[in-house]
Amino acid sequence: MQLKAIPSDFQVDEVYIPQIFSEEGTWRVYLLMKQKYNTMDALRMLAKNSGVPLDKFSYAGLKDRQAITRQLIAVEGSDISYDKAGLTLQYLGRMDHPLSGKDVKGNRFRIVIRKVPQSQLKAFEGSCESVSRFGIINYFDSQRFGCLRNGQGFAMRYILLGHYEIAFRMIVASFSAEGEESRVKRTIQDNWGNWTYLARVLRMHHYGRSMAHLSRRPWDFKGALSLLPEFERTLPLFAYQSYLWNSAVSRFLEKNITMDRLVSIDYVAGELLFYDRLDKLKLEEFKNLSFPLPGHNLKKLLHPEQREAYESVLRSEGISVSQLGLKTHGFYLKEEHRPLLVFPEHLRILEVSPDELSREGGMMKVVMSFELPRGAYATLVICRIFEAVNRLAMVQACAF
Repeated sequence: MQLKAIPSDFQVDEVYIPQIFSEEGTWRVYLLMKQKYNTMDALRMLAKNSGVPLDKFSYAGLKDRQAITRQLIAVEGSDISYDKAGLTLQYLGRMDHPLSGKDVKGNRFRIVIRKVPQSQLKAFEGSCESVSRFGIINYFDSQRFGCLRNGQGFAMRYILLGHYEIAFRMIVASFSAEGEESRVKRTIQDNWGNWTYLARVLRMHHYGRSMAHLSRRPWDFKGALSLLPEFERTLPLFAYQSYLWNSAVSRFLEKNITMDRLVSIDYVAGELLFYDRLDKLKLEEFKNLSFPLPGHNLKKLLHPEQREAYESVLRSEGISVSQLGLKTHGFYLKEEHRPLLVFPEHLRILEVSPDELSREGGMMKVVMSFELPRGAYATLVICRIFEAVNRLAMVQACAF
């Protein structure tokens, strides 16, 4: 089975709250329609084209480049326009505050799965029903961890350990895959330590303030980190917080579900544990369970097994519970409630037909749709369906 064979196979529409609009607001709200751009690359392109500073843009969520996506963005105090292949804007109205996750209910997905053998269609339908009934663990998927794909590692871990130069270098000098940012990072890496030169050549870049600070105080990397723009600070913070959550939840499952009911799925930061099914009592317990993201009040978590899981993960990371509360401007971990389970709503198979892109005979494509609350990952829903189909196919093969 194949996901994202072409961009139109994976379509995402942000579902926003209509009450966000205000005629007197200073923020202009646009529907951003894009493909072959992730959200941050799209915003950089719009900022460069319009001459509006990047920190005047806001958004509610990050969307992947390997899809056709439609999402809201807002721009403070300026009207902008853009209409080119792969990136267009549609003006919607005004609002009186920057966009955030609170303005969005979730996302609606239309997904095409290709190279589905005809013999597995019934198993595919059964797997969809199982995911709808039992839900999935609300993990963060690989898209959350772009720092690992770009070779950075977790800068936030080094900030918690007090290794500020390492963290700063990981953020500003680890190579991006392509484009202008890659050239900037190459310049920084090639001239590391020559802060006066970097402050001059990057004076118009969003790293410029940090470089100017280091030209005056070359030892103060903690201060340089604090001068990075908000989006450069939040991405590494959220990535590491999400990694800790994923790891703690997996250890929590190991304590609460027998191993014969657990299956693992690989992702960019290791592997994730899922259950194949749950009894009624355990399902109800998990449905009502929030598993908070880690922060400075970790000791006050109410569930002892959650606290034990986090403490185990932190020991393996070489970080103490007290270090989670260390304050570095812009890099402060705060708790946030996150449901342990997520259930795709309105999950439907819209179409089953021959896969016109497949050169192999008998292959089908399945078109499906569903909705998820904000922060949940459609790719994990599909991975769970794939895993369940493959497992059932193996059982059937063994039966013969």
